[in-house]
Amino acid sequence: MAANKIQRVDPPYVQIVNAITERIASGDLAVGDRVPTEAEIRETWGVSRATANKVAAELKASGLAYTRPGYGLIVRGQSRNVASGPAAMWQRIASTGSIYLPNEHSERKTGEAPATDAPDVVVAALDATVFSQLVYRHRVIYRDAHPFTIAVSWFLPALLDQQKPITERLLRNERIPEGTPRYIADQLGRDLTETTEIVGVVRATAEEAVALNINEGDPLLRVISTIFAEGWPIEVGVYLYPEAPEILTSRHDL
Repeated sequence: MAANKIQRVDPPYVQIVNAITERIASGDLAVGDRVPTEAEIRETWGVSRATANKVAAELKASGLAYTRPGYGLIVRGQSRNVASGPAAMWQRIASTGSIYLPNEHSERKTGEAPATDAPDVVVAALDATVFSQLVYRHRVIYRDAHPFTIAVSWFLPALLDQQKPITERLLRNERIPEGTPRYIADQLGRDLTETTEIVGVVRATAEEAVALNINEGDPLLRVISTIFAEGWPIEVGVYLYPEAPEILTSRHDL
């Protein structure tokens, strides 16, 4: 006598998780989009609050989403850009002497700007509240011919004026192969010692959207990286990536 096949039906929360996962995979829910709320899940699928909460817990546990205070559950981006972020770049300098990978290049512009034009966190990190001008280097970095980050580095002229050629070179619109932090530290006779990072989420401006080939208002991962040379903050960089993970802070020895 042939055995009957058992028809297995996934629990309701698994079916809902699968449905939301398919929406993420298809792009219907993009990185930075809000996942259906508990109330929306209950109304759409006719399930209990406990089941809706289990859906949220499963999406977070799987790494597909994270909780953003004031917004709810948000679709998480991949970690590829974080892994290739500022800390990885500085560690690459130490090991290879070059800031970019072979398939990367940048378009840059340099200049001086009022300190009031810099983000408040940059002014605070450089302790630049009493200075009127800052030096900056703006780059759009490409990987395999596709833009993947905007990087704006800020420097304090008062520090650089100890070696005037430093400021002069930074203001040239040319690549510094070993990276500006290494160049400045070498000129000052100091070692690069650490970098701190503050990571958060912002929305792309019209100018940023054009540079990164995305839509205005799309979520961007913003990494604010401060580079220290034996305790001196010699550079504060603001990096923008088209992703939106949860906010975190980190510190890396160089």
